Parts: sequence; structure tokens; C-alpha cells
Amino acid sequence: MGMMKSTWGVVQFRRSLCILLMFGWIGLAPKVVHGQQLDVQRDLAFDRGILAYNQGEYASALDYFTTSSSPIAPFFVVKTHVAGQRCTPAMQMLRAYRPPTRQLSESDLRLISHEQYVLRSLCQVQARELPLATLTLMHALREPLSSTLRTDIENRLQSLVPFLLEHEWTVLQSTDLSQDEFSRLQQYRQRTRSLPLGFTYRIGVYLPFSDPDESIQQIVRSMARGLTLAVEQANESKPLLHLEFIDSQVVRPELLAPTLDSLRVDLLVGPLFTEEAQASFSTLASRQIPAIIPFSSALPLQEAGSPFFQWEPPLTVHASYMASYAFETLGLDTVSILSDRTSDGYVASQIFRNEFSSLGGIILDTYFEDFAANGFELDAFTERLDPQWWMDQSQAPDSVKELLGPYKMELPQAIYAPLDGVYESTLIPLLSNSLDALNTNIPILGTPAWLASENQSASTSKLTLMATQSGQGIADSAQTVYLDSLFTQRYSEPASTSYWLDGYDLGTFLGQLVELESHPSDFFELLRQQRFLGITRRIHFDGTSTNQSIEVVRR
Repeated sequence: MGMMKSTWGVVQFRRSLCILLMFGWIGLAPKVVHGQQLDVQRDLAFDRGILAYNQGEYASALDYFTTSSSPIAPFFVVKTHVAGQRCTPAMQMLRAYRPPTRQLSESDLRLISHEQYVLRSLCQVQARELPLATLTLMHALREPLSSTLRTDIENRLQSLVPFLLEHEWTVLQSTDLSQDEFSRLQQYRQRTRSLPLGFTYRIGVYLPFSDPDESIQQIVRSMARGLTLAVEQANESKPLLHLEFIDSQVVRPELLAPTLDSLRVDLLVGPLFTEEAQASFSTLASRQIPAIIPFSSALPLQEAGSPFFQWEPPLTVHASYMASYAFETLGLDTVSILSDRTSDGYVASQIFRNEFSSLGGIILDTYFEDFAANGFELDAFTERLDPQWWMDQSQAPDSVKELLGPYKMELPQAIYAPLDGVYESTLIPLLSNSLDALNTNIPILGTPAWLASENQSASTSKLTLMATQSGQGIADSAQTVYLDSLFTQRYSEPASTSYWLDGYDLGTFLGQLVELESHPSDFFELLRQQRFLGITRRIHFDGTSTNQSIEVVRR
């Protein structure tokens, strides 16, 4: 009579449990079961809930299961919450759930009991409560189980126990486990580490989604969409990445700690701005959460114990690379330097000067000024590049020469001009025009600002320019068109900015990072070793926390 009590929903439930065991863990959103020939007791809402669940449409599945009259629909509500990584409501429901004993057979009730243990352990794994998840599964083994269900529990333990860190393993030594149970866990611990069933890497995306500046909103929205698209593609083979979006306009850096703790974030993308990064330094460092900064600042954020990895090489890295390139590749011996004392470029100019000099080069002249304060006056620098000026000095009276100093003409072989900053669109054309007027062919050693289209002028195009830029990726026109079509298909509209490709590269990079299925505590070392060739750029941290991939564009 036990089997006679099973309605279509219960038969469906039993089959779904078996298939769930075959697929391994609910985070894979296993297809519960497809349609079958149903009798008149078929529950249409439950049937539609199964279809939505199979397609990963968990919000729709919840709606159907909630309205279903099937006796086990409430349990599928719990399962759907877990599949969608909403474990807070799932755990509350699990504690309150009581199976309909009058409508289910003993074997069905044992399946539900087993599934309750599994769902609870999955949520504990998601919450990074790995010792507690281990205890939950060990307690499940104390229940009467079929050989199939027992094997399922043991497989979960064999993937979970080797993943425990030393302090987590110590916790198990003070629990209610018997000596035999603890010995079994010790045997499991000797196995090769693999990712626990149900484990996903939780990536926090900490960006100013509601920034009052609409242009910043568009950049952030594009990046987030590209990141999401790449993560969805990476998860198609195996769902290892889970994104949590955090608005830095709402959750300020000083309030970030409880958010990271509640979301169990393993790695952070962001913040966007240097000031926010500095303000969140201690929060991230104390929790050993690495953070990838999408855009560069002048200084590398590499204080002792820094959690930050800079995706875009800062100007200091550009400066060091250009100094080596100028001396060793171009064979330059003499260089003059020009930069705005109030800009990011000033820091780069100091790095270049020190590096070039240490290699044996000579800095002929430096001109570091607050250009906004002096009316963007460059004459004091550019006049020394004019042969006529030197001739005028040679013909001056001796008394004047003594005041002016040596007048032997010596022009630099190149000018290093890191003019990046607020006034770059003014200073770059201004220097270009001055050099053009002097009819001098002294090359410019430039920075990324020299390559930006908005900083170009007719005079700039006449210069001999060698400028550093981040290592470029592999995109070509056909590939870009294809990716744009994927974006439009996913979001039903074209991208508003090209920054979505930066997000796409970042998501692809994260997919590569987690392929080895390492423990999150290994992320710092893994990031330092990463090499990556993306659509827009190359990434090579080369044992550091800043991307070292730089190349020179000659024009």
C-alpha cells in the first residue's frame, strides 16, 4: 500500500532525488526530471516548476512550487532556494519543514531525510562552515541508509574533508564524533584535495553602480555586464563562480566589513577609485581577501600586506619599463623630463629619473611645475631645446654667462613627458605645438595619455613618439563583432561603452583562476603567478601585485 500512496508528484520527487544523486550537487542545477506520461492526479503547477528548475529559472520555479498542491512541493521550494544560492531562507525552511508522513511511504520519508542532510550541508559549505558541514554529513551516516545513499554521503565527505584548513580540522577534534568516525575522517583527509561538492567561489563586485555621474554609471554598468557574461560562459561546464554585486555608493568602505562577512566573499573586484581602495585596505587585509582594482592609479597599492592587485599597470610600472626601454633598447644616453608637479605623471617622472640614472643614463634637464598655477607656461623648458637660444647665450657678455651657467649647447636625445592627469588634454597639445614651432625632431617618450584620441592635435601627429601602453589582447574586428553580438543577444541591447570588454576579460580571467579548484586561501599566490591573454589586454603579475605587461607603441 505504501507505493499506492504515491501521487504523480511523489513519483516525480523520488526520481528527482535519484537524478540529483547522480549529478552530484544541487548547485549544478541538475535537471530534476523531464516530462512523463501522467495520470489525472497530475499537478500542472508542480510540472511547470520542474521545467523552470531544469532551465535554471529559479524565480519562476519558486512561484510554481509555491502554488502547487503537490505534497512535496514545499520541499522543492527549499531545494530551489539552495540551487539559487539563497541559503538563508532555505535553512529557515529546513528547520521548520515536516514531511507529510500520511502521504508518503517509509522509503520516501528516508529519501527526504537524506535530502535534508544534504541540503543543510550544501548551505553550510556555501557559508564556508566546512567543519559544520562535515558534522552534518557524519550525522547523516548514522541514519539507516541504502547503499546508494550511503555512497553519496561518503563521496561528499571525501571531497570536503581534504579541503579543510588546519584550524578547521582542529575544530572537529572537539565534537561528538566517535573514535571510529574520526578515524574515517582521517582516512578521507589523506585524499588529494578537490573542490567540495556544493562549493562555489564567491566574487564580490564592489563598484559605484549608483554614482551620480552618469558617465561613470555607464562604465560600471558595461563592465558588470561584460563580467557577468564571461562568468556565465565559464560556468557552463561547471558552476564554480558566483557573483555578488555591492554598490560602493551605498556600502561605503567603512561599512564594507559586515557585508563581506555576510556574503562570504572570497575575492573582490573593485573598488573603482584609489581613495576607496585605501579606505578599505584594513578590512580586506585583515580578512585576507584579495581585491582586483580594474583601473590604475599613479602609485601601486603595495604596502606591506596589501590585498590589492592592479589589473591596469600604474604609471610607476610604465615609467620603470620606459626607462629600461630607452636606455637598453633605444640606446639613449641623455633625456630631459617634463611633468606637472600636481599630477599622477609627477610620480612616474621620479621613477623614470631614478631608473634611467641607475642604468647609466644622464638626465640633462627636469622641469616640474604646477602648470595650472603658472598659466601653462612651458617656455622655460622648451627654450632650452632651441639651438638659437644656446647661440644667444654664447654671445652674451661674460658677466651674464656667469649668471646663466654653462652655455655649451647640449640637446637631449629624447624627452620623457608623463603628462597624465587632469590637464593632459591641455598639456600634450601645448608641448606638441611648441616642439613643432621649434622645428626640432627630439622624440617624445610618452605614457598612455599620449595615445588617447582626445589628446591629439595636428602637431602631435608630427612628433616622433614612443609611448607605453598596457599589453594588448588578441581582439580583431571579426572577434569584436562576434562578441558584440553575444552581448546584444544576452542583454537585448548593444553595449553603451567598450568597457564591457574590460569586464568580459576580467570574468574570463577569473574563470581561468579557479580552473585548478584551489582553496581561496591560495588566491594571493595564484594571482601573482597568473598569465592571461584577453580580448583587450595581457595580464602578467610576474610575482607582484601589479600587472607588469607593458608594450611600447612607436609612431
